[in-house]
Amino acid sequence: MQTSKKKEYGLVIFFVLFIASAAFFIAKDHAQLQTVVSKEQLLLGDEDFIVKVGPNDLFIGSSTREEVLKMLPRGKTLGMSTIYKPESPDCLLTFNEDEEILQKIHIYNQDIQTKRGAKVGDAFTLVTEKYGPNYSSVGYPGKAKDFDAVYGAGNNIIFQVRDDKVKTIILQKE
Repeated sequence: MQTSKKKEYGLVIFFVLFIASAAFFIAKDHAQLQTVVSKEQLLLGDEDFIVKVGPNDLFIGSSTREEVLKMLPRGKTLGMSTIYKPESPDCLLTFNEDEEILQKIHIYNQDIQTKRGAKVGDAFTLVTEKYGPNYSSVGYPGKAKDFDAVYGAGNNIIFQVRDDKVKTIILQKE
């Protein structure tokens, strides 16, 4: 009986060490994110935080939850959180807890565009034509076509770019 338990403990220790060693080697070879901060930040105005949803405008930083639910009545609150997901268009809306003011929007498709006309699916060159070259970026070395471009500081617009096309747009105003 004792020998059987020793073998079981030995196997458990072997597997734990094997998994820990594998995790170490995977983490060691994983590329580190590269951040490039723009020397000049684009100054974003309040108008940059307006997005067109159908015939309506959403104002990040001032639209209330009540106003948004009138514009986008079909949807659901995710869990017991401050995040609302309308049925359509494909986006996530985040409100602050205290005043229920729209603070952030994640845009996932072409149905919503920024005030300057950028939308999901655009080539990143179109974004730089509309917003300029002064953005910070975060990405992996060797993957020049996949990165996040950040315009502004504090209040910002993030373009998640994959294969040189805008995949997601995030506008956030704190």
